[in-house]
Amino acid sequence: MLKTNLVALFAVGLLLTVGVVSEAQILPGFESTPGGLPVTPVFTSMPGFYVDPSIRKFINSFASYQFPDPVTGTDPTSRLEFPIDNWFIGIQFRRVFTTMSFNLEFWTRLNQTTGLKMQDSDWDQFGKTTFSESEQRLAEGYLLDINADFVAVSGFGGDLRPVLGFRWQTFRFIAGDGLEFSLGRDGAVPLAGDVFDVRFTFQHYYVGARSHLNFGRLGVSLQGDYGWLTAKDADRHLLRGDRITTDTGKGYCWHLSASVSMLVRDCMSVRLEGDFKRLVAKNCTHWWDEGDGIEGGTWDGAKIWSDQQSVVAYAEFRF
Repeated sequence: MLKTNLVALFAVGLLLTVGVVSEAQILPGFESTPGGLPVTPVFTSMPGFYVDPSIRKFINSFASYQFPDPVTGTDPTSRLEFPIDNWFIGIQFRRVFTTMSFNLEFWTRLNQTTGLKMQDSDWDQFGKTTFSESEQRLAEGYLLDINADFVAVSGFGGDLRPVLGFRWQTFRFIAGDGLEFSLGRDGAVPLAGDVFDVRFTFQHYYVGARSHLNFGRLGVSLQGDYGWLTAKDADRHLLRGDRITTDTGKGYCWHLSASVSMLVRDCMSVRLEGDFKRLVAKNCTHWWDEGDGIEGGTWDGAKIWSDQQSVVAYAEFRF
């Protein structure tokens, strides 16, 4: 399934490029080398207003949290792992000036299910006691990125730009209809119906650098940045009297991306991008039982983390 999705995504990008490149024209005002290649800045960084519809496929990504037992000191005593292998559709708006640009990008999930399963593990001071796998669906998924950059260095067919930005994202998973295996118990216990309703929320401000490089009709863009992360998860455990566990805390995010774009008309290009983020936060745990009104307590030592890698295909329109 993963290989099929990747091949399909790359094929779409390739067909978009091949289908229109034969009609491509040099932009008015482009100077050319003896071989006919433009030597002006790449299309992606030319002044103008851009609208970029796009599609993103997450690959081998996840969101997870764990927390210790404050009584026995077992760390972790519980861990939940939710795979993210979904398609997202997005829109990017960019306003590019001669020396700076402003960018806004928003995404929402397309498919809810991917066939991958959520995993839940529990430990005590003697080792693992319980493991379960459940079907899951991504009920909600939203990503937001707002950033600005300015040209600090230019020449040699490209530029280097400091970038400042803000990212926010939220994922809501609903898991159920699984099987639970426990130490000392014969066979597996079925978990019928919805078991977990969990929401992860990440947000961070970041600083970094991006570079646009020109290779004729092809352009290469690179970006790296580091952010100060605030993370939260809220877990409604539906099988335990509607028990609610929340973890909140701070940490970091680092991010790398690389893309290749091709000019296909004087107002259009296509772009294919690879993107990776790692988000890690150390947190404080709090839980209570909403059904019985029992206050469970608050303690430190929890952790939320998420690895997110994806491939993105853009169509760029300049006005």
